[in-house]
Amino acid sequence: MRLEASNRAIWLVMLLSITAGITLFGLANAEVRWPDDLSDTISEGLLMVAVFVWLWMAVRRSGRPRPITVPLLLGGGLLFLGTVSDVLGDFFFHLPKLIRGYHYLANGLILAGAVLITVGLTRWGAYTRRGAETIARLHEETRHHVDYLSTLREIDRQLTSSLNLDKILDFISAEIVRLTGARRSLILLTDHERRQVTVSAGHGYSAEELAGLSFQEFEDGLSGWVAQEKQPALSPDIQADVRCVGLAQDKARAFGTKSMAVAPLLINGRVMGTLSAVNTRDDRTFTQADLGLVSMLAGQAAIAIENAWLFESERKKATELEAVNQVARRIVSILDLDKLLSEVTSLISQTFDYYHVAIMLVDPTSDDLVFKVAAGGYKGKTLPGMRQKKKEGLIGWAAYLGETILANDVSLDPRFIPAYLPETKSELDIPLKIGDQVIGVLDVQSKELNAFTEDDKRILETLANQIAVAIENAQLYEEQKAQNDRISALYRIDQALISSIDLEQTLQLVMKEISAAIGVNRCSLWLLDESGQSVVGTADLQPGTGKTPSIIGMKLRLSDEPLLEKVLTEGQPIFVNDVHDPAWTHLTNKEYIETIRLQSFLVVPLESKGQRKGFIVLDDSREHHLFTPGEVALAVSAARQASIAIENARLFEE
Repeated sequence: MRLEASNRAIWLVMLLSITAGITLFGLANAEVRWPDDLSDTISEGLLMVAVFVWLWMAVRRSGRPRPITVPLLLGGGLLFLGTVSDVLGDFFFHLPKLIRGYHYLANGLILAGAVLITVGLTRWGAYTRRGAETIARLHEETRHHVDYLSTLREIDRQLTSSLNLDKILDFISAEIVRLTGARRSLILLTDHERRQVTVSAGHGYSAEELAGLSFQEFEDGLSGWVAQEKQPALSPDIQADVRCVGLAQDKARAFGTKSMAVAPLLINGRVMGTLSAVNTRDDRTFTQADLGLVSMLAGQAAIAIENAWLFESERKKATELEAVNQVARRIVSILDLDKLLSEVTSLISQTFDYYHVAIMLVDPTSDDLVFKVAAGGYKGKTLPGMRQKKKEGLIGWAAYLGETILANDVSLDPRFIPAYLPETKSELDIPLKIGDQVIGVLDVQSKELNAFTEDDKRILETLANQIAVAIENAQLYEEQKAQNDRISALYRIDQALISSIDLEQTLQLVMKEISAAIGVNRCSLWLLDESGQSVVGTADLQPGTGKTPSIIGMKLRLSDEPLLEKVLTEGQPIFVNDVHDPAWTHLTNKEYIETIRLQSFLVVPLESKGQRKGFIVLDDSREHHLFTPGEVALAVSAARQASIAIENARLFEE
């Protein structure tokens, strides 16, 4: 600016000096020789001033004189000198005024033309300079726009070439860092209804840091504000930003977060999460241009993520339907109940990747739920035979109501009982029904919050219906098989009674057959002594391990055993599925129970010719045995045959 002002001052001084010199020279000559021509000389001087002022203004408007204007101005100067020479010629040669007037007119026109040419060329130079600058600017903008479109095309190609969500998230994270110069990037996908961060991915964060992000932290931060307002946001100093509070503010300080550019991931007005650029590599703050890049990438990323979700959802549905068919085909071919239940829980756990799967069946005699089998992470933590009342826990309520119960946060459901599986966070219980009758419950549990969706519920309900039918078929098959086994056992006992008169041998055969048919690990026979007030252990069979002490010779007073006395008094069998059940503790001898390690037992009277001479005890020290009506009927029939054998032996001895 100083150089330009100096040049302008030099040109102005030069022009004024030339004009003043010519004017004074003209005036001096006019006074000496031709006073009458003074007016013409003054007019010429004023013309010179006007022309040079005009030329100066042209130079001033065009800015700093360009090289092309120098010769033009010199040419103008020569024209002025020509004019001076004309004036001198007039003074010296006394040419007529008319000729001088035309000559002045011609010189004036020539001078005016020169000035116009000079001004035009000067203006053209200015326009040329401005045009070059405009062209350069447009070229740079065009190049930037082409680069921007190329980046968009490459990003679009990458995002549309994959339906793998993890790959898409990794690519987006890397692109945010590359395009904005960020140190880190963060993608959070959320479920606002469940208040859960479903997916967290990013660049510059460890797996532990990403896994530790909570929905509360998301909600407290700038990402939460962006998700709520559904618009991008820029923060030059996040630690001083009023939109970042609570847990998010604490994390920002812990991570050293300063500048952030955040954009929402939107699909049809629905927010699925946010995309963030965090801190720049050169410690500058993010600009509006950076925010524009983040928003642009967020728009493309939202579409790619939605497509990946849809693909995964359809793939999962197809896999689940195939799994349902596979489980259905497998279970319909199994008629052994225990094997069926074990196979079902294992298949569901492996196919759907559930952490814990269990089945409990309803005991028709007590209406309790009895734990049968489990698969997954909690396998072995719950003992088979464990019983649970209806309306106790989520499983008991599902059985009582006959409806599916879904608790994606068990801590919020007062019906949940954490005693057995305290690590459970989500639970899904589906009743197993035949018509309107509940025969059991399919129990699925997870250590994760919000683990089950409506699709999971629908699929498992379909499976539960098939499982219930398979269980009923297996139970019918087992009942029929048990009936056949009982008939066969009775037939063998009959054959033994016919072919043998040895009492001890006959009783051992009876007890062996009845123990095998019912499935207990011990059978003992007790007879009344002569007083009729006590019973004495007469025969003992332990087809199992034989680790419990023998009862042969053991004597029990009936007055100390109300339950045994009741059998002999009423002549009806009595069974106890759990000796520790409070309903039976007052009727059983605790010392006797502890001595022979009872868990459950069945007592049937020995009766011959209307007289009760003792009873047979079938018991199990391994587990709680659930005695069925068919098993009780078999034991009663076997006891009658044993009574006949005892009577025949007595008659033979007599």
